[in-house]
Amino acid sequence: ARGLAGASHHRWLIDLYENKLRFTFKYFYIHSPAVNRQQKDGSKGPEAVLGVEWNDDFDYFENWLNSGKEIFEFYLNRKISEKEKWQLFRKVQNRNIFVRWAKYFKNTRPWVRKFFVKK
Repeated sequence: ARGLAGASHHRWLIDLYENKLRFTFKYFYIHSPAVNRQQKDGSKGPEAVLGVEWNDDFDYFENWLNSGKEIFEFYLNRKISEKEKWQLFRKVQNRNIFVRWAKYFKNTRPWVRKFFVKK
């Protein structure tokens, strides 16, 4: 369901990685077409459903993502630059366009940053 990432019943993305179940916290960014291919094209595809059968036990781990950059790289399945990270932050935030652009320039242009520093 759209918009439920992080709710108690929509908390984890689970996939198979190196023969282990990988549990990744589902951040709200997943609902943005900027980082989620399924949101862009509407496809679910076979990779959206994971069926697992086991006897006795299975291996698993929690995939800790500590920064926005790590989260975006996980969802996009590729490395990104610092500039792209801030472009994605600008796209996924629900603030008005002026605030989004100001934050983007503050974080990507050092000469603009000095206007935001409190003295």
